Amino acid sequence: MAAACSALPAHAGPADRLMQLAKGFEDAALRLDDDSAEAGEIVRWDGPIVMAFVKPGLAPRQAELMRKAVREIALVAGVTVREVEASDPAANFVGRYSDSASAGAGGGRNNCFSSSTWKDGRLRRVDLNFGARLGLGGDRCVEHEVVHGFGLTAHPHGLDSILSYVYNREGVTSTDRLLIETLYERRLRPGMPRAVAAPIACRILADKTGVSARMAEPICALRGIVAPPTLVRFSHDGSRP
Repeated sequence: MAAACSALPAHAGPADRLMQLAKGFEDAALRLDDDSAEAGEIVRWDGPIVMAFVKPGLAPRQAELMRKAVREIALVAGVTVREVEASDPAANFVGRYSDSASAGAGGGRNNCFSSSTWKDGRLRRVDLNFGARLGLGGDRCVEHEVVHGFGLTAHPHGLDSILSYVYNREGVTSTDRLLIETLYERRLRPGMPRAVAAPIACRILADKTGVSARMAEPICALRGIVAPPTLVRFSHDGSRP
């Protein structure tokens, strides 16, 4: 599989790294790499996550991985989490454990997938399905889908991220945590459109990575108006159309 964006060379400077991170944030949070979703707004939780599990005994390992991943990523995002029974109507982050299949692009099928609903940029519900017999790669899939459930709804293939099908990391990376921190930073707001959000996100990333304002501003000022390049396209469940 050809990479959508190649890794930066070892001698790349802070400006190059900032451009890569800013582009990756837009790919992940503003859905610029996914034909199946509209590019346009910041989507994230603005209230507590109420986690529940439907028949977790069918896949206890995946259930525990989901519990751990949700709580760890919520700490990074500054979101509170509580756990309830699956029958509780307040549940809004729900894991299911079965071998149900999801139709993927191009006729592909996958029994590890998620769906999210939101309004005005505010996440309202996330449903995740993890196959009881995922086998090799199942752990990665659980964390991958949980990260999607926090608002990084697409795939930054040019970054060292668990969401990238180029890097195929086995766990959440420091880059993923940086993207989550940026998404939940107070300068960004749910529903903020790409043209406004992209330059702000770039400036947040500059602050977090120690890039000076003087170096960052020429890069960040253009982020909201630069058209995204053509990328390799993937469906949400990882199949390639």
